[in-house]
Amino acid sequence: MTESPPDTSRRADIPGLLLGVVALGGLTGGFIEAGQRGWLAPLPGALIAAGVVAGVLFVFAERRGLIAFYNEKVDIILDGQLLDRPKTHFS
Repeated sequence: MTESPPDTSRRADIPGLLLGVVALGGLTGGFIEAGQRGWLAPLPGALIAAGVVAGVLFVFAERRGLIAFYNEKVDIILDGQLLDRPKTHFS
């Protein structure tokens, strides 16, 4: 079996990566800081707010890409292509 050539038509989603890191980092850092400084301290509130805003922007940025990805997968399943593919066994 030969290796498939790399798909060069797809690029890394840099905005999605950055927004995801900021969202998860902001929320995580905000909860950690809130445990140490208290929930009413400015830093935890700012980190959590930044995480929530980045999370919302992430959803808007990724929405089109995810819908296209899922539609492609659904089309493959409905066309029967997924079921007709030969199974590979690794030994």
